[in-house]
Amino acid sequence: MGLFGDYDAESVDETFGIPDGERDMVITDSDMMTSKKGNTGLMITFTDEQTKETLDMWQNLPNSGDPQKDENSAKWLKRLYKSLEIPDSRMNSVEPEDLIGIEVTGTVYTQQSGQYENKRIRNIHVRHGSGLYHQVGDSMAGVSGNTFSDEPPF
Repeated sequence: MGLFGDYDAESVDETFGIPDGERDMVITDSDMMTSKKGNTGLMITFTDEQTKETLDMWQNLPNSGDPQKDENSAKWLKRLYKSLEIPDSRMNSVEPEDLIGIEVTGTVYTQQSGQYENKRIRNIHVRHGSGLYHQVGDSMAGVSGNTFSDEPPF
């Protein structure tokens, strides 16, 4: 018997992580962090509702001191917030923990980086009809349990 023990090596599926494609996910963690290079960013953890596997996404924050880099970081952060349906008027006051619990659908894909494969997520959008806030005509309306609210929790 070899190192695989009772397993037949030919039948073992060696893939890891969330399968590629459109996936229903929920933000289960969000925190400001500093990278090894000294960049400050927002680390968001998405959990796939079917597999319960997680995928992390890093977003640079606009505070590096380099005007061009900060402008690009601000644009990407605003794009992320818009995909999470955070109103422009609330974006400056959002804290990392405010993102936890948002249910989204996103496209998971595998990015090859040298010899490594990394899972990434794009095309993130809030799932409507899941108890979250969505556009109804010209007003924001949301349902959370039996409570109706005109304002999102963030």
